[in-house]
Amino acid sequence: MNITTREEMLFCRKAMTVKEVEQKSEVINKRLITQFSAAQMVMGYFPFGNEVDIRYLLEFFIAKNGFVILPKVVSKTDLRFFVVHDLDCTHGYCGIFEPCIESCEEVKDFKRVDLALIPGVCFDEQCNRIGMGMGFYDRFLVKAKIAHKNIIGVGFDFQVVKNLQVKDTDFRMGSVISEKNSFTIDYF
Repeated sequence: MNITTREEMLFCRKAMTVKEVEQKSEVINKRLITQFSAAQMVMGYFPFGNEVDIRYLLEFFIAKNGFVILPKVVSKTDLRFFVVHDLDCTHGYCGIFEPCIESCEEVKDFKRVDLALIPGVCFDEQCNRIGMGMGFYDRFLVKAKIAHKNIIGVGFDFQVVKNLQVKDTDFRMGSVISEKNSFTIDYF
């Protein structure tokens, strides 16, 4: 994928109306909950810039399990993840909502994460993912050792293309789910 494609996808995502984001996000939330309702340790994100809004799903798992795991940018290269018991968060890096870490426990061991939802700018049918270009999730996922089948890329249908040109440092998802489609790879 080249910069033009990333910019084109961001432009298309930004052009979505609030209603479109809400409607399509609702469909994706329902698909994810139906497929992964048994998950016990769920890692998610706060939506930013018209990403799929998974807050409904996060609330579902907080009600079910008592917590979810959410990221916080702690430097120009690193994400850290924290256990939260509600979605009462604060604006952080680039205005993205993040956990108030003073009242949260940091997660150090990710082996028990059985659902990791990862946003992206663009995905392909082979479950490759392109993010915003900073590599936060790519670096984190290499270190985290989450079972690959539990790593799910979340995007809208228009964000999923046939093939992406990716770099060796771009971390491949176990599955990609949109409002109409899902793609899964057999990994290892």
